[in-house]
Amino acid sequence: SYFTILIPLPVLYSDSLSILKKINNLNLNKINKKIRYWIVFHPGMQKKEKRNIINLYLNKKMVINNKKTENLLRHSNIVCTSHSSVALEAISLNIPAIIINKKSGINFNPIPEEIPKTMFRISNNLKEINSSIEYFYFNKNEKINDLFKLSKEIKKRYFEKINQRNIIKFLDID
Repeated sequence: SYFTILIPLPVLYSDSLSILKKINNLNLNKINKKIRYWIVFHPGMQKKEKRNIINLYLNKKMVINNKKTENLLRHSNIVCTSHSSVALEAISLNIPAIIINKKSGINFNPIPEEIPKTMFRISNNLKEINSSIEYFYFNKNEKINDLFKLSKEIKKRYFEKINQRNIIKFLDID
């Protein structure tokens, strides 16, 4: 069985390269499972940029996955991303998230302040990403009941069921 890390890439090519460079240099020897990385391109990324990423980073562990993100989440152990709302989606499904900050520019944490850090970590460098992955790998089972309760609460507070009434409300067209 695999330990799967889902990596939804941001729309900016330079940010995507930065994340993949860090992921490619991780040292996760303490994890005693085979690790696989599922890379998901941002829908707004250019084809040329996607090809460059494939040429630079595709290997036996890093796989480009074109399935729907919601399906990939259900088969992932951790999500590593920069400022993607996929991090909050993951937490709502009881999957821990690691937010990778950029070295320069504005960093945006998609996780609301009231969500405890037991569900996510913010990492600024390779060492912090490594320790965050190890933290979630080794501590997930200890806190599984608390995290499950919390993920249910997150779904209630931050997500709406998709139906006609809620779409009309969201679009403000009633």
